[in-house]
Amino acid sequence: MKTLRLLLGDVVLLVARLALGAVLILRGWSRLMAEGGMGAQVQYLTDRQVPAPEIMAWGATIFELGGGAFLVFGLLTPLIGAVLAVEQILVIVWTNWFNGLQGGPSGPGFETNLAQASMGLAFLAFGGGRAALDNLFKRPKDDVGEQQVMNDELADEPGQDGQESLLPIS
Repeated sequence: MKTLRLLLGDVVLLVARLALGAVLILRGWSRLMAEGGMGAQVQYLTDRQVPAPEIMAWGATIFELGGGAFLVFGLLTPLIGAVLAVEQILVIVWTNWFNGLQGGPSGPGFETNLAQASMGLAFLAFGGGRAALDNLFKRPKDDVGEQQVMNDELADEPGQDGQESLLPIS
């Protein structure tokens, strides 16, 4: 059962990484290619009195393009998740907070930003799963430590009668 749970977790993290990575790339690309280009984005941030609007506009766009690609491949997933959470919280505070959760006539709400910040926190906490390229850069475990982990996992598996074993497996 634990193996199935681990596999399901890896599949969920893979799907979430691919989906959010694609969304970020699409959003960054649309900012670059929108009518008015980055000038329109800078003006939008200037109108909302965001500090250093040109740096923020370019920084967000570059992060969304690069960070989205990194998420798709599962590279630096916890770091990308942390930066995404911070970015989305800043977007909420600086541009969407006063429009409310769902928005209204004055502009868009922050429900999407809140969902993306939450996903960023999930990637920070859980990484990208075993299908992420992050795993290529992990140090291999020593044999003794790996054997102990395997024994601990086996001890967590329920016995034939459905009860968990309280005895360590040696």
